[in-house]
Amino acid sequence: MDHGAPDPQPLPRHCSHIYGPMAALAAIAATTSRIGLGTGVVLVNQHHPITLAEQVASIDRISGGRFEPGAGPGSNAEEMASHGVDPTRPIARMLEHIAAMREIWTKDEPELPGEFVDFDPIWSWPKPVRRPPVLIAGVGRGTSGERHPARREPGSP
Repeated sequence: MDHGAPDPQPLPRHCSHIYGPMAALAAIAATTSRIGLGTGVVLVNQHHPITLAEQVASIDRISGGRFEPGAGPGSNAEEMASHGVDPTRPIARMLEHIAAMREIWTKDEPELPGEFVDFDPIWSWPKPVRRPPVLIAGVGRGTSGERHPARREPGSP
């Protein structure tokens, strides 16, 4: 039984050294019924969008629609390279990854012929209980020259 506030509460930073954030949030979702769940900032560019969409949808389904993920592109070129991600145009890449996740969450046979994400029609389940709002972190001008303010992703409640 939980007595927390209904607002999403990011996973405390110290927990990230014990459990992966998605696994920890799934466990919290399974053992609570009222608190909102969220992440700080998931570095979207360092995850495959199909896998990340399935993880977010799973947590949203387990929680009954209480999950609000935060997203950011990352800014450390060396860290991105170690994940096999080209660090150029990180914001455009992040926005396309989010668009791919939206396709996966809202369509039975999503497809995306994008610049950074390109997949033919796929089957991907589960679908979230609701369309999870993706909270996009504020981003300053990086080495790529791209700029993007903090915002709620279009279509988010």
